[in-house]
Amino acid sequence: MVLLRPTRYLAEKPGMASEVHRYLQNARDILETAGLRHHTIDEETVLDAGFPEGEFLMCPYNPYMQADIAGAIGAFLDKGGHALLCYFCEESLRPRLGIGDLLYTSGGDGDLFQNLQPTGYAPPGMPARVKQSSWNAYLLASIDETVGQPVMEWIAADGYTNYGPALVMSEEAAWFGHVMTRGDFGNKAAMLLSVIGRRHPEVWDRAAKWAARTDLGFRYAKDVAGLVKLAAGTPAEDRARTLARDLGSLRDQATGGAPWEAFREAADVRARAESVYLASLPSRPDKMRGVWVVSVEGVGNWGWDKTARIAKENGLTDLFVRVEWGGRANYRSKVLRERIGPDEDPVADGIAACHKYGLKYHAWFINLNWRKPPQEIIDEYAAKGFWQISPEGENRVSEGRDKVYWLNPSEPGVVKLQADMMSEVAANYAVDGVHFDYIRYENYSGSYGERDRQRFEKWARIKAENWPADVLRGPGDEPDGKLHERFCEWRWEQVSTVVRAVSEAVRRANPTCKLSAAVYPSWPYHRKSVGQDWALWLHEGWIDFICPMAYDTPGNFERHTDRVRRQREAAEDKPLMVGLGSWLHPGPVSVAEAIVADRELGADGFLFFSYTPQLGQTILPALRQSVLAGD
Repeated sequence: MVLLRPTRYLAEKPGMASEVHRYLQNARDILETAGLRHHTIDEETVLDAGFPEGEFLMCPYNPYMQADIAGAIGAFLDKGGHALLCYFCEESLRPRLGIGDLLYTSGGDGDLFQNLQPTGYAPPGMPARVKQSSWNAYLLASIDETVGQPVMEWIAADGYTNYGPALVMSEEAAWFGHVMTRGDFGNKAAMLLSVIGRRHPEVWDRAAKWAARTDLGFRYAKDVAGLVKLAAGTPAEDRARTLARDLGSLRDQATGGAPWEAFREAADVRARAESVYLASLPSRPDKMRGVWVVSVEGVGNWGWDKTARIAKENGLTDLFVRVEWGGRANYRSKVLRERIGPDEDPVADGIAACHKYGLKYHAWFINLNWRKPPQEIIDEYAAKGFWQISPEGENRVSEGRDKVYWLNPSEPGVVKLQADMMSEVAANYAVDGVHFDYIRYENYSGSYGERDRQRFEKWARIKAENWPADVLRGPGDEPDGKLHERFCEWRWEQVSTVVRAVSEAVRRANPTCKLSAAVYPSWPYHRKSVGQDWALWLHEGWIDFICPMAYDTPGNFERHTDRVRRQREAAEDKPLMVGLGSWLHPGPVSVAEAIVADRELGADGFLFFSYTPQLGQTILPALRQSVLAGD
């Protein structure tokens, strides 16, 4: 299998990198479950050399595909290649599938695209039901069934309402109306094997042998024998021994039946192994089990009551809700412009729902990175000199390939603004905490204005004769400016000044309100590169606990544990709540393993980023039966 990475799309929309990575990783995890070898290539490689011959092409997420890439795919198909296109299908490729216009459709409140079920056209081995949980999909305006046949169709959350073709197959290619989401990887692997097996039936035998292997790949139980040992003395002990016998029987028996049935049986046993493993992992009470909630309205279309109820049922204790973005408030404010209507107050609604279920509500602020606010805010703060200045003298700074607006923490007016906006919420709402985010610089992009120069020279008691070159980090192998190290120290003092001022204002406004901060994970490296001296913030009592964003994939487990180890040392005896990037994990197993490891390293609690329907419906319930058991 070869996966196509949409590098041109990434160049145009760098902010979509995490989503593209997620969908590619979902595809890789499905292929791994199916036992299919795979590699990934970029669009530039395809244009230079074409697609590899003799491989099956999968496009997990290639929106707005350009004509030359579509042409390369067409040439690949003309030579006898086969492909599966997910989500978008460029117009020139649609006749090869017999499909007409694509109709973008939201999943809506009715959860229209929750499951997949086969049609009468389905090739052998297609599973009877696949859980998908898509939030939108492309539906078809028409289909020519003499060219392509619908082999899977959308089924809504009610279990029977049909919304038409989801997976279409022709002699040349297949098209799926959304991306492959997380979860139910066994059935998604069977679905993919069914598509490939229509032309290459030998893949089923290989997949069945792969699924029946004794190696489990769990971090604390590498194989079946290790799982039996781990489960000893736990309620899962008998299940582990039964599973070992069943997997042994599958490997020993020579089945005369269909190979997809053997694959399904083995996949079912491996799914049971995951459940047994999760039940065998130790749990313990935590000082906090939190989650970041991106929308002030709660999760998806759930509303606040369901958002809070699901969190409580699954053992969470604290919700960190983003209440401000780009200098606009989702609450009643006299400090910032409001973005809500006169009869709306989603922060009050969220607090009421959280407190109803015994959860704590933390108001999450985006402090310095205001990205691209409305023009009136840009103009107002430019007149006040509030924006950071780039080395080139612009009042925007580089963030990847983008130019965005960052507030300058060395400006006294910015310090007051931050203190006023966070203390206002602490004073006027029954929040349990206020939470810093983007309380930092964007690496070495800012701030290099004339007023920064004057303040730095006064602070350092030194003259920067060549500004800003004297304080810049040297590009590539070039040496840093001679005052770069001192300038980095000055920068982290500016950020600390904001934290101290906010802390003093919030504690005056609401003495019981807790202060916390989401910070970069590598200590002490990020103190220098982004100006976060969070160990000082803890030591001085300006914040009550720290939340490092230790977002690592399972493949970076050692990096993750090294980061948490250094975070624990820097935090000393103050509370450490590790931020886990749950979207980077294929399922609950690797999330649970990270929690076990972090607890062993001294973490007091954790937060998930972020609260999505997938987290609430799939990951959290599994963790509740495992490392989140009990209170």
